[in-house]
This record gives sequence, structure tokens and C-alpha cells, in this order.
Amino acid sequence: LFVDRGESRRFVLEARQNTAGDAMLPEEVGKYLSCDAEAVPGLLQMRLLKGRRTPTGLRITKESVEKFKREYISLASVANGIGTTCSRSLMRSCRENGIGFIQAKRGPRKSQQPFIRRSDELRLIKTSSDRVTNMKLTTSAETYRSWY
Repeated sequence: LFVDRGESRRFVLEARQNTAGDAMLPEEVGKYLSCDAEAVPGLLQMRLLKGRRTPTGLRITKESVEKFKREYISLASVANGIGTTCSRSLMRSCRENGIGFIQAKRGPRKSQQPFIRRSDELRLIKTSSDRVTNMKLTTSAETYRSWY
């Protein structure tokens, strides 16, 4: 008897989800929130998500995930939306512009996952795009001066 590993994993996850009812696995939450699944226990610990530990792992309520998604967005998602992969520069922009952010703990050797309120997303994007424009203008001016 041969069983495809991917299919068997999918079957087990589906069975667990059916048993858990209206709950999500950390992997599903991570995909839904565009963040690392390892940040999910941190969000649970911060009481930003609701869930419970079961013998087979964490189960997070869909309601709390949807509420969190309405209120917060990961900086990784914002970075992706503006065509960069650097959340650190966005964190710097947040600090410089008084935009608060939260950081969810991840694995022991990983950095924390930052999130901002959705209400601050456009402000962050504007300040970040202004910074990029200013950097391009400065670089262009320096290039121009070096030619003459």
C-alpha cells in the first residue's frame, strides 16, 4: 500500500479541523494573516487571538482571527505591497513617524513579527514612499553633481 505523503498530511489536517469545529491551525492563521505561523502562539499569548491548546496542537478561533485581521496588518504584508522585503526599514519609519506597532514572539532564534493597526497603513505607506522618493532624488542629484 502506497500513500502520498502530501495527501495523507492534507487528510489528517482536514480531519483535525473537522474535529476542532470553528477553529484554525497556526499554519492556516499564518497564511490568512500573511505572517509566519510561528508568530501565532505569540499573538495568542498577547491575547490578540483566542484559542486553546489541544493534544494535537493549537486551535485558534476563526472569529478572533477575523477580528485581528480587521484591526492589524503585518509589516511583511505592507512591505510586499510596496515592492520591498525589508520590514526593518518600515519599523524605522514607524518609529520616526510615531506609528505604534506590536511584535509577536516567534521561535527562539527568530526575530519578532511586527504588525501595525490597519488605520496606520496608508500613513506608513506614504511616509515610506516619500523616503524612497527622497532617496532617489538625493542619489540623482549626487550623480548629476559627479558628472559636472
